Amino acid sequence: MNTKKKIIEIEGIEFIKVEADESSPAIVLMHGYGANSEDLYPLHSYLDPQEQFTWYFPNAPLEVPLGMMMSGRAWFPIDVEALNRAMMTGEHRDFRNLSSDDFSLMVQRLERVFNKLFESHDTFFIGGFSQGAMLSSHLAFRLEKKPAGLLLLSGNLIDEENLKSSLVGREPISYFQSHGTQDPLLSLTGALALHELLKTYGHEGEFHEFRGEHSIPLEIIEKLRVYLQKAV
Repeated sequence: MNTKKKIIEIEGIEFIKVEADESSPAIVLMHGYGANSEDLYPLHSYLDPQEQFTWYFPNAPLEVPLGMMMSGRAWFPIDVEALNRAMMTGEHRDFRNLSSDDFSLMVQRLERVFNKLFESHDTFFIGGFSQGAMLSSHLAFRLEKKPAGLLLLSGNLIDEENLKSSLVGREPISYFQSHGTQDPLLSLTGALALHELLKTYGHEGEFHEFRGEHSIPLEIIEKLRVYLQKAV
């Protein structure tokens, strides 16, 4: 266990914090549906062996049952039945036109939380996996300070019209994006649509496909580590 690991809370959102020094750049990584803040926590030791960054792993506020007396956390509800139907037919749900109060309210809540969190960091990155990536794609363009980079791991384009509104007039942000070619939950097509939209609005990034499903394989971790080192 890293001796620098501690738990903090900002406006009801709990974080695992792994602190470097006060002037270090910050990285926030948000977990996916059904996981929790511990899920992505081990990544910091692989991505940051020299301990150059201060890491924040937030815990989503919604509790979701996973069966067998187990539960996880979620940033916003999903239609599990619709997702299961799509998977049974070998198709994917299209989130491009999905607009919900639950998603919008969570974006607004995290916008307040992260603006407060980043008051003490001049340089920071924001990102996540799956649901965490989808939220990050909106939050990065709404925060008071401009992120040094956006990290999108197995996400998808969601609520396109509202995202377009946030993209208008924003300074270019560098981004790193990855997606599995065999992802059964979130389509490669939806990830590529997000990539193309960001490019259309002048943002430059890397898109890395990998042969695999809904995951963060070692090859992506290594490429992300290189991206972070170049970005600072």
